[in-house]
Amino acid sequence: MLNLSQLTKQKQVRSPIMLSPQRDGYLFAEHSFFAETRQTVAELYWVPIQEQPSAQQQGQLAPTRYAIEAKQQKYNKKQRRWGGGSHQPSIAEQHYGSVFDPDRQRRFRKRLYRVGYGDNRLKAFHTLVPVDFSANGEAVLVHYRTGVYNTGLKSTSSFLIVRPHTGQVTRYNELQSAIRSYWDAQGIMAPLDTVAWELFPLGWVQGSNRDIIVDAWAYDTKERQYLGVWRFDSQSEQSQLLSPTEVPREQLPLAQNGWRVSPKVMLDPSTGQWRRLGAR
Repeated sequence: MLNLSQLTKQKQVRSPIMLSPQRDGYLFAEHSFFAETRQTVAELYWVPIQEQPSAQQQGQLAPTRYAIEAKQQKYNKKQRRWGGGSHQPSIAEQHYGSVFDPDRQRRFRKRLYRVGYGDNRLKAFHTLVPVDFSANGEAVLVHYRTGVYNTGLKSTSSFLIVRPHTGQVTRYNELQSAIRSYWDAQGIMAPLDTVAWELFPLGWVQGSNRDIIVDAWAYDTKERQYLGVWRFDSQSEQSQLLSPTEVPREQLPLAQNGWRVSPKVMLDPSTGQWRRLGAR
């Protein structure tokens, strides 16, 4: 999820880093806030992971402060060692601390997509959040939302499929049409064109490089209405309703291909070793 609560103060917020299954690069989105127009725009970046340090470098010590994110650790210049532990960060640890820090990889990153820069609406927002990689690591599912602050979504959110190695970006609107047609035919709620509703891409089907799973919700002045969980084939652009009622996430055939990574490097008190924080 993307937390924009501090955006007006910080002026820039990044989405979580999504590392490819092959660990050859990662994706993230950078969101910027323009105070004059109260607008939020987004840019999607791909950062290839640089070659690992040599064996000789890995054995050297590199007491450079930026490799350490634990604020309680102090570098003693007189003794030339890090306080709070006997282990100093090696070149390898410094390398990985830098690799997963977008601020230190600006010269290597490649912009894949940007949204919001041509929108002249006051208080308009555009956000991009990487969801997961496909099974082969060649494509990334990205959640795209746009609307106006204090008003809500423009119509509905959508999703992109991005191929970072080639730079190809495809936006799909076919699923919105299928959902709209299905529920309008049911006649049990207001036409979707008259209410705000939203798609939530959950991820890729296990073992698939083309099928994704999406949740959908509609909103009115009193409550929200579930619009089902859907399967969408990005190649044939065909949609399938899996269930009109909510299904626990663990019961869906969702894959976990990529890795969400924290760029921080911290000291493990139990072992005295520095390690990079990260989780699926």
